[in-house]
Parts: sequence; structure tokens; C-alpha cells
Amino acid sequence: MRPYESPRRISSEELIDHVLSALARKEARYGPNERSKLDVLVYLNLKNVVIEEQLEKVPVKPPQLEGWRSVSVLIGHHALVLAAREDAPFFLRDAVGRPAKVWPSPFGLFEP
Repeated sequence: MRPYESPRRISSEELIDHVLSALARKEARYGPNERSKLDVLVYLNLKNVVIEEQLEKVPVKPPQLEGWRSVSVLIGHHALVLAAREDAPFFLRDAVGRPAKVWPSPFGLFEP
């Protein structure tokens, strides 16, 4: 891969697959009772990947995430709450399916 290549857009299905894979590794450590009280944040560090534009418009609430109180993901400069139950904090419930650009300009810190 060359450093000047355009980033590849990740689909909602591929994003969910990565999140489910990360959560599967944690499910063995936490029983259903403990998982129901946890807000999970998954950080995906995928080289040269950004979320697909449709994820910025369509809420993503896969039923496989229901065992956790809430599930959020950070990828690139976006944050997205995928699912949040009624007992999750309000700011998470309110943000489900509404991606936020946590870093609008990757080079913004270095501008004069």
C-alpha cells in the first residue's frame, strides 16, 4: 500500500463483523449479568479504512449486540453508538445511529 492511496470505505456489515469479533473475545470474560451492566467501546484501527457514507445516515442496531448495556465504536475520526438499552446513559441512548466526527480534520492540529 502506498501512503497516498485513497482510503477504502467499510460497509456496515464489515463494521459489525469487526465489532462482533472483538466482543466475542470479551464474552468469555464476562457473564450475561456482568455484560448487561457494561458500556462497551470498541476501537478499530484498520489501516487506510473509513466508514461508508451511508453509516452517517442510517442507524445501525444489530440484535447480536443486545447482551451489553451499550456498544459504541471508534474508527478513523468517527465515533458511532451502535446500540444502547434504556438503562444506558442518556448521552449514549441519544446518540444511537448518529455518527460524530471526533476529529473533523486529521491534520487540523498542525495548521497554523
